Amino acid sequence: MDVQLPMTKLVRRCANQSALSLTPCFSKVIEPRRPSSTVLTVSGMVTVQAERGCPQPQQLRTCQTAAMGERIRCGWGQPRSAPNRRKTVKTVSQPFCRPSITQLKLGVNETGLRSLPFATHRPCRRAAFTLLELLIVLAIIGFLSAMALPHIGGLTRSNVMAGANEQLLGDLALARQRAINGRSAVYMVFMPTNDPTVLKTFLSTTQVNQTLAWQYTGYTLFADRSVGDQPGRPFKRYLTGWKSLPDGVFIATYKFFNPYYSNVYNGVLKQVLEFDYGDFPYPTSDSPNSLTFPYIKFDAQGRIDSPTIKAHTGVDNCIIPLARGSILLYTDPNTGILQPYPPVEKPANNSTDTNTFNHIEIDAATGRAHLDRRTL
Repeated sequence: MDVQLPMTKLVRRCANQSALSLTPCFSKVIEPRRPSSTVLTVSGMVTVQAERGCPQPQQLRTCQTAAMGERIRCGWGQPRSAPNRRKTVKTVSQPFCRPSITQLKLGVNETGLRSLPFATHRPCRRAAFTLLELLIVLAIIGFLSAMALPHIGGLTRSNVMAGANEQLLGDLALARQRAINGRSAVYMVFMPTNDPTVLKTFLSTTQVNQTLAWQYTGYTLFADRSVGDQPGRPFKRYLTGWKSLPDGVFIATYKFFNPYYSNVYNGVLKQVLEFDYGDFPYPTSDSPNSLTFPYIKFDAQGRIDSPTIKAHTGVDNCIIPLARGSILLYTDPNTGILQPYPPVEKPANNSTDTNTFNHIEIDAATGRAHLDRRTL
């Protein structure tokens, strides 16, 4: 069935295949000099019949089949010497966006990116940088990077110390909580420096090397009994594995060996006492061998139980000084066992300097820990 529509400047009809009704469509048609007609069929194919009078040869028009969502490009017109020649429409499946009538009149197609074939347009020019501009930008970036690098290094060191503080404060709170919940003493045991020859008598080479790598940085939690233990038959065990402080941070060496150290920090006289020492099974809780380790003990009420603090009048807290620096080890070529070098603080004596100190302070009466520090 064919529907005859007269030719006008703007044809806004196309065939709907399913309902045999006309639906709106947009196409741009230039009015010929002589009468002509367009034949639209409802059989699913659109054909165009151009009679005499087509203004220009090989002009194109675009029509949209609204029911199918297809864009149809069809040939329009032939030279005046070949009138009444039919061309079959070619359909192409492609997403479609309807243009407005104003856009059609201006020659803008469905996508809005190109003009219709019969419209004139100028190609777009892309903006770009010149070589001189690029070199100037690279020079500015290099200058700013050189200025910022020293500050970035200081920020990284500060972040490492902050991570060590957060880790140690969290584990001290965990030890106190486990002591209260278990109604038993919990120890935070620290790894001191050890003689490799002594360790080798009951440990493998791998265990000796790991033990030496933990010196001044490693610690764990140990409980001497558990809830439900029979009287006189405590079940001693490690509550956690051995942990280590972040690289570049260690516990100041004078906390392990110096019985007493005092100085004024932030206008307050502080006294740093040596760790208490005791024997603990090593490397496991059921091992027949033991080593002497420094420790901090929390009683069943979560308080600090320290003979060293009790022996010093006026001392009511336990201070753990942290230092920035490095701990170097080397391998003995004869035995294959690591040998420790003395720890080196960088900058020197930063753990005792009143401008750069970093202290973890534990209140002996409550067992609660807090941070006291000062940095340049």
